[in-house]
Amino acid sequence: MSTLSFAPPAFDRVPAAGLEARERLFALIESELALPPRSVSPDTPIASLGDSLDWLELLMAVEDLFGLSIEPAQTRAMRSVGDLLRLCTAAPGAR
Repeated sequence: MSTLSFAPPAFDRVPAAGLEARERLFALIESELALPPRSVSPDTPIASLGDSLDWLELLMAVEDLFGLSIEPAQTRAMRSVGDLLRLCTAAPGAR
């Protein structure tokens, strides 16, 4: 009898440092936007996180948390929280 298996989503294969970044980012988003715990996932659409002022304030908080400077051009292509997470973990010097 063979066992079926499936590949977990790519975010489940993030290195340990990336998992820490994921948890910190999700906690920040939930805190800043007063969302229930565990309500944010990599698939959460950016558009569902509030209006443009909420997004701007969130980006400033992300910059502070990770020690980044996010350019407006970098945010235009973002469609999900996963896109933001990739930016945070790929940036040189991110903490």
